[in-house]
Amino acid sequence: MQFRLIDDTFQLYNLMLNDIAEAKEYILLETYKFANDHMGERFRDALTKKAKEGVKIRVLIDSWGKGPVSEDFFTEMIRSKGEVKFFEKIKINSDLFTRGHRRDHRKILVIDDKISYLGSANITGYNLNWRELALRTEGDLALAMKKVFNETFEAFNPYIISTKLAFTRTIHHEDFEIMRDVPSLPLQRIRKKYSRMIKLAKKSIVIETPYFLPGYNLRKALMDASKRKVEVKIIMPKNSDVRMIDILRR
Repeated sequence: MQFRLIDDTFQLYNLMLNDIAEAKEYILLETYKFANDHMGERFRDALTKKAKEGVKIRVLIDSWGKGPVSEDFFTEMIRSKGEVKFFEKIKINSDLFTRGHRRDHRKILVIDDKISYLGSANITGYNLNWRELALRTEGDLALAMKKVFNETFEAFNPYIISTKLAFTRTIHHEDFEIMRDVPSLPLQRIRKKYSRMIKLAKKSIVIETPYFLPGYNLRKALMDASKRKVEVKIIMPKNSDVRMIDILRR
């Protein structure tokens, strides 16, 4: 299996669009944000073109992150049998604050049982200003990612979040271990995995993130690691795009 790390967002988008243009069988795209801007239009038009060629298209976008984008934005693609779904529509209720923030932050692109992308970048022109990181692989890891995407897409109900264990099983593939989570306060498998890894660290820990606001258990694990003489480095923006996070983390 071949893999490539990409830390230039402009290069990432061009690689993704080139792979979309070469697709023969299917394209599966899951993202938090899909903007109605020049970059969103480029991706939509590329997907529409492939749908017209008979390539199977499935797109899953988070309802909160989508902004002004709706099915109307994808009308031509849908007419060509492309499919679009929006993850958990927001409802006004007594649990709005906790439930409303349980979002789909996955960014996945899978093409033709051959190519897969995992990364941090949404489909927006705004992300060209961000420091992003993505992994592009060529090989049968795409089969595992296809299964993950289709499980979510086919079992999906826009008003219900499923926390079935089947949707959170770790993917083991050759030397890769891919953690997946669902919006759930008690599960939080990724956070628990981070805690275990930090507790086992012997030499160094490096964390790079746009938003750093760890809970008590993670903070304690990092402090304990530092006391064990483990080198701990945390890299974050001086100012993120969420002012409240910047205030709270200080």
